[in-house]
Amino acid sequence: MVLKDGNYLLLRKDTVIARFGLNPSRMKSNPLRQVEVIEQNKAPFAVRFSDGTKESLWQWMKKRVIPGNRHGLEKAELMVGNIIEAALSSGMLSLMDQYWIKQEEDERQWKDVCFIHNGYSYDIGNILFGNITENPALNSPDLTTGGIMPKCWRRMKDGDYLIKSGSMPYFQEPYNEVFASNLAKKLYKGTSVEYKLANIGGRPASICRNFLDENTMLVTASEVCMVFPREYNIDLFRHFETCAKAIGIKDFKKPIASMLLFDYIIGNRDRHLGNFGFLYDTEKDEWKGFAPLFDNGSCLWSDCRTELINDNTSDKAMPFGENFADQLSHLKNRDYVDVDLDELEASKDLIRKSFSKYNSRRAEYIVKKYGERVDMACKMISEKQAYQKHEDIDHKKNHRKDMEVEI
Repeated sequence: MVLKDGNYLLLRKDTVIARFGLNPSRMKSNPLRQVEVIEQNKAPFAVRFSDGTKESLWQWMKKRVIPGNRHGLEKAELMVGNIIEAALSSGMLSLMDQYWIKQEEDERQWKDVCFIHNGYSYDIGNILFGNITENPALNSPDLTTGGIMPKCWRRMKDGDYLIKSGSMPYFQEPYNEVFASNLAKKLYKGTSVEYKLANIGGRPASICRNFLDENTMLVTASEVCMVFPREYNIDLFRHFETCAKAIGIKDFKKPIASMLLFDYIIGNRDRHLGNFGFLYDTEKDEWKGFAPLFDNGSCLWSDCRTELINDNTSDKAMPFGENFADQLSHLKNRDYVDVDLDELEASKDLIRKSFSKYNSRRAEYIVKKYGERVDMACKMISEKQAYQKHEDIDHKKNHRKDMEVEI
């Protein structure tokens, strides 16, 4: 659709969520006016728990599109103009949820626009990877996919796949993704998106299938944390827990603990609040559980110069602490019990195989450094498991004493 001054609708499938006016000439500030939220309980979570003003809806729209620091964005904007305007022109459709935007007089329905049923153009993705495309079509999920790495969606026989490149100069992230997904599968029995190696433009890339469907959306931890304003004296972890409980998310403590421990093992420095979350059923309006782990590429010293890997002592972590010690302080001894130390030890062979086709000199440094990290992790985890075993024994003894007193 051509973006013009007029009245628009925000929908979730065919349910009208909000009505608003839009003035394209004010795109650099805030083009929205007279926002009326009709279905507050079905609105995007970033809007659902806000004041419902034009500012909160505009902020949601801006965060929905390609971020300003995406590699290749400048070339894309030279060809399609302002990215937010381009995304609005195409309805701001995404493969991550079921929200979309149309002009009020537009008679199209969800079945007419849904990417899963109607497909999409590859033009934007091609441009982002440096390929010139004349008069590019804008009906693309690439306009509404976050992250700074070059990436694009492709339709294959069994679903939609996200292809993501690595960053210069080492292009290590795709190998990290494959290794991390295989390790998570062994340690946590299938709680990670499966990544495989691919090639795009002659460079290594990772490829993974979309883990969502037409009735499921991803609600990130960032959106969860918007339920309440965070009080100045409350740390982020406690704030996250409070918000999650308030909106009915259950049984999240164990997968969060497993994620934090997993990130410690692989040295993931980029688990920001947008890089994990929960699955939400938009048909039944209910939570389906913790989303499988995804976007694990920023680990294994991928930003470190090769010759400095051995001496790297950086312990940067996120989101619940500045370093891994801070993050692991939120865990209890019982959170370490399910870690299979034999599988963790065997991951030394797994990483060697995962990097067998990578730069041999750099791979040697990575494998050696990871082996040292595994040794350190195994020692710490075995100690925690021993503490928990003693706690369980003491608990049983105290329970028997209580029973004897009652008798």
